[in-house]
Amino acid sequence: MFCVECGTEGPVYEGLCAKCFRKKYPVVQPIELLDVARCESCGSYRLRPGWSKVDRELALPQILREAMPPLAPYERVGFTQVTRDEDANNLALTVKAVGRFQDLAVLQDFHVRVRIKPSLCDSCQKQRGLSEPSSPRASIGRRVRPRSSLGSKRSTEASTSM
Repeated sequence: MFCVECGTEGPVYEGLCAKCFRKKYPVVQPIELLDVARCESCGSYRLRPGWSKVDRELALPQILREAMPPLAPYERVGFTQVTRDEDANNLALTVKAVGRFQDLAVLQDFHVRVRIKPSLCDSCQKQRGLSEPSSPRASIGRRVRPRSSLGSKRSTEASTSM
C-alpha cells in the first residue's frame, strides 16, 4: 500500500503513512494553563471522582488525562511529564502524550503551566466548620447581646413571673 498524501510505500493507517498520520491526527489538544485544586490542610488533590490523597507526581498524569482526552481516532492516551517548580504554587511541565491507533504509537510533545490553587477538601472543610465560625458575614444583620445582659434579663423575667 502507499500513502495518499506523500506516495510513500509501506504500512498505511487510514490511507496515510505513519509520518503523515502523525501530522494529520494529533493525540490531544494541548492546553497552555491548567488550574489544580489542592487541599491546603491535608494535601489532597481534586480529581474527577473526588479528592485523593496522592503524591503530586502520581496525581499529575490523571489530572492531564481528565483535562485533555484523546482526539479521534485514538481511544486512549498515556502521559509522562517532567516537572519543574517555578514557585510553591506554579509548575512548568514538559509533557509527552502517547496515543495508539492499531499498531502505531504516536508521540506528541508540548508544555503546560500548572497553577496549584489552595482549597479545602470536603472532610477538612467539615472539620474546620465544627471548630471555626463559617463566616463573619453570617452574623451580619443579627443583634448580638453581650452575655451579661442575657443573664440579667433572665433573672428579671424570673422575678416578674413569680
